[in-house]
Amino acid sequence: MVQQHTIVAWLNDVHILELSRIPVLENHIMYAKSYPHMQAKLLEHLDQTHRHVALIKECIERLGGTTSGRESDQAAADDELQRSRIEPIHDAILKSVLGDYVSEHIHIATYSSLIAASSGLGDQETARICIQIQRDEQAMALWLEQQIPLMTREFLLVKARQLWVQVGWHPPRDTISSEADLK
Repeated sequence: MVQQHTIVAWLNDVHILELSRIPVLENHIMYAKSYPHMQAKLLEHLDQTHRHVALIKECIERLGGTTSGRESDQAAADDELQRSRIEPIHDAILKSVLGDYVSEHIHIATYSSLIAASSGLGDQETARICIQIQRDEQAMALWLEQQIPLMTREFLLVKARQLWVQVGWHPPRDTISSEADLK
């Protein structure tokens, strides 16, 4: 019973973690409006995150627990949202990608622990669900890792072009890469 209570508590923790990502992802989707490929992937991951919340809630309830309604949990979610909404600066999309990459790895590690705990308890259904969610998180982390150099180069190219326009200089077409080359 103690082990089951612990797993329910950990599932509540990851439930809160997933819930807190929803407004952050929504905010990052807004930052990505000029990057359609990024925005599409973030929208897809937002849908996955909503599904993760529902799956984890089902696991908690199947184990006889309830999702946490503690005010401190909502405060933690609000804190993460506020961190993601720090005054949008010129490189917000790039910082969003980096922050999302870190967050995905926290999720991956959390699910690794939950898989081990639920398997040890003999709860194969929770382990199966956590493995499924962990695969989604790993896929997103890999995609983000691939995007970091692309988004960095694309961001720098856009900023260089903005600077060129501000100073009234237009380089010959063959001296700059196109956004298409960066994707």
